[in-house]
Formats: sequence, structure tokens, C-alpha cells
Amino acid sequence: MASWSFRDVNEMFWRLYERRLELLSILVTSVIIAFLVNILTVPLETIIEKIAQIVNIPKEATYILFLSIMIICILIMGYLYYAKPINFELGALLLINKDLGIVYPFNHSIEYSIVGSLALQAYLKDIKGPLFPEEYPSLKNSVLRDLLEVFIVDWLVSTTVFKVELLSGFSRPKIRYPKLGKQYKTLKTHDVLSKFGDNRFTKYLEGEHAIMFSEIKLPEKLIITCKRYEDSDIDLGCNEEPMRVPLASELSIKGSGFTPLKRLRIITYISRIAPGEKSILLASGLRPVEIGPNTIECIDKNGRQIVISGKKRKELSSWIRIDFNIIISAEMKPFLFLHPKFVDTLEWLKKLYLRTIDYFTSRLNTF
Repeated sequence: MASWSFRDVNEMFWRLYERRLELLSILVTSVIIAFLVNILTVPLETIIEKIAQIVNIPKEATYILFLSIMIICILIMGYLYYAKPINFELGALLLINKDLGIVYPFNHSIEYSIVGSLALQAYLKDIKGPLFPEEYPSLKNSVLRDLLEVFIVDWLVSTTVFKVELLSGFSRPKIRYPKLGKQYKTLKTHDVLSKFGDNRFTKYLEGEHAIMFSEIKLPEKLIITCKRYEDSDIDLGCNEEPMRVPLASELSIKGSGFTPLKRLRIITYISRIAPGEKSILLASGLRPVEIGPNTIECIDKNGRQIVISGKKRKELSSWIRIDFNIIISAEMKPFLFLHPKFVDTLEWLKKLYLRTIDYFTSRLNTF
């Protein structure tokens, strides 16, 4: 006897629900069409015969003309409703200790922080030198660009796996992809990250101490492409002017053939880099009053004044704050709005948008 899991039972019942809805849709549509044809046949024939006499064309050609006009009107309606991409932009931040390679907070509840820390610490062990040669990296720093690309790939992984945090027990269910084709394909996260180009963290995605899951599964009709921008424009559609960025990375998921999805894009770019002492102190429950090169005056939760100097002050200067933005944009193929999986694809995209907020938003955004 075959063994069943909760996942198997859920998938089996989900298939039954889908088949029932499909059958009901076919039945209701058939009844409505038959009813309308029965009622409108005689009036339509009369109208078409009069038009054929006036225009002096065969009656069959008039039927074809009417049918063509109806199809064109339907396609125009689909284009008007779904031609524009759905754009959403989210601001997030990193607090990085450039000496230790730690992304604050090192906490499972904020997913990109632990992935970023593992990547930076592994990289520091290899280079055996400073993470950034300058005191503060520029907006075009390649290390930060590569790190944001790691976040994009890990975000994609997080949508395809079921994650349970060991400490809190909080679970993030995987996002169910619409059934686009009969098969799924397995992709190596190493290969996905390498699509961006030469990324210094690619080698840390495989092996015994991999920083994220090594594989993801996607429907066979979804194609992943990646690209980078440098001092160039990003066109997001919607009749808006292209956005100029110093450095950015984009992962696209495109639908092939008659798949309703045209393209899903997730883009990251750095918007600001600043000292991180203030943000770290606020995260520790201290409110900075004056930040100097040798001392920092703070007030704690009880209203007491605290002066930080010496070694502790030097350790705080190792933190830098990186503000970055995430753009997620989706386009549907407007002429396929009658596709049976069109609604399922929209629902899937909605969950991806929500998952993006969940992945990149942390309590640090209030600092």
C-alpha cells in the first residue's frame, strides 16, 4: 500500500476541486451559449440578410465580418485591461559590519540577514582582507551588487520551498505555481546566480556549507533570465520616464508559448550609503543625542544618559547602513485573458508580491 503524506492529500483534493470548477464552468457556459443562440438566431439572420443586401456581399461573408469584429473588440478590451505592467517598489536596508561580515540582525525572522551574513563571512575568509577598501563603499560597489543578487535568488528559492523556523516555529508555505504545462524542471541556484554574470558569491551556493537551498523547481514553461544595469535606464512601462540608476540587477521570469504570463521582473539597486552607528544604537534601545568621532552620547529607555567611547565607539564605526530598493513588475499577455490559467497566474503573482514584502521588510525600516 502506498504511503500518503499531508502534502499528497492536499494536492489530491486540490486537483478534485479544480476539476469540479472546470466542469461547472463548461456546463454553465454551454447552457448560456445554447440559450442565446436559440433566442437570437432569427433576429440575427434578418439583420445579416439586410446588411448583405445593402453592401451587396454574400451572406456568409457578412457572418465572417461580424465574427471578426466581435473577436477584435474582445482583444481590444483585453489589451486595455492588461497591457500595462503592475509595478510595485519597496524600500529596504542593510546594516553591515564591514570588519566581521555580519548583516544585522542575525535572525531567522529576517531572511536576507542570515543569508547575507553567511555569504559575507565566507567571502571574508577567502580574501583575508577588508570587505571594502574604502571607508564607505560607493553606490556602484560590486560587492554590494553581488550581495543583492544573492538576495534575489534566495527570494526566488523562498517562494518554492516550505520553510519552518526552528526557534519560533513560524512557517512560510511555498507559493503554489499555476499549472503551466505538464512537467516541472529543476534548476540549480548556482546556475541561476551565474546568469547575472561573474558573481563572487556563486561558489558559496554549493557544497557542504551552502548558504541557501541548492535547487528550485519551476514549471517547464517559465524561463529565467538575468541582467545588470550600470549608469543606464530601466524602462518599467506605464508611460513613465525610464529610471536612471548607477548600478542595478534584474531577474526576469518569462512565460513561453501561450502561457498567460509575459514577464515578471524583480530589480534591486542601492539608493544610499551612510554610517550605521545611529541605526545600531536605535536597534539596541538607545537614542543617540550627539555622535562624535571619539564619543557618542545616548539616552536609554529609562532616560539615563550614556557615553560610549574607546573600544566600543570604534566597534560601532564598523557598521554601515545601505538603503536599497526592490522593484517588482509583472506583465500579462493581454490577448490571452481567456486562457484557463489566466486567473491562477494572477493569483500566483499576487502571492509573489506579498512574499516580496515579507522577505525584504524588517523592523529596521523604521530607523
